[in-house]
Amino acid sequence: MFVQSKSFFSTRVTKFETALKFIQNWTNFQPSLPELSVEKLNIMVQSIVAAKKEEENQLAACETAFAGRQLLFIKGNNSIDKLGIIIQKELTAHSGKNNNVTKSVATLVKKMRRIDLLKLPKDPGHWDEQETVKLSQQGYQNKVQVFEEIINVIASIDGYASGNPDTVTKNLGYKLKQLQDANYKIANLIQLLIMARNKKDHIHAEMFERISKLKSETEKMYGDRSPEFISLLSLGL
Repeated sequence: MFVQSKSFFSTRVTKFETALKFIQNWTNFQPSLPELSVEKLNIMVQSIVAAKKEEENQLAACETAFAGRQLLFIKGNNSIDKLGIIIQKELTAHSGKNNNVTKSVATLVKKMRRIDLLKLPKDPGHWDEQETVKLSQQGYQNKVQVFEEIINVIASIDGYASGNPDTVTKNLGYKLKQLQDANYKIANLIQLLIMARNKKDHIHAEMFERISKLKSETEKMYGDRSPEFISLLSLGL
């Protein structure tokens, strides 16, 4: 997909709005095409501005969700990477370093912490490259699966009860649900962002087509040396 920069997009929309202001001051502007009426052009401007705003809102929602998920997985004081280490230390103190269950959990913790969390492209315009999104989401899902295995191992230990509220089996279950919800939310938000961007790009493409028709119609109505036609050309549309 061709990705247009934010500044390029904004410039094109501003020029289109300026062209509309020109047209509103022209005498006898009566285009033969209904879509070139001042009313229809105004509707197009409103539509593309609204579509851009929708994309920006979806991007902000994604960025907020990304930051929250990072805290849950790796950056927060109560992230699962940190909880894994705490659990491992507690089991070592409880059962000994050479205990089979302790070894099993230590292996799982190491596996979980080593899972590569692929970052999405910085430009959200590339998030419709499904393989990139899939690989990024898969890393987080894999981390959740290993964390769930750790919880299951702990739950199977007879007579074991953690003195740390964060590593009590019940609370680890709550944490697991938070992780799953965060992954689901972000997967949904990414799709909504892609849809919003595609909608904006579709309207933008319509705007390009409308501009081309407008220039042809203006030349036909007023002539190729008329102030009206030259004013449109001066915008570089």
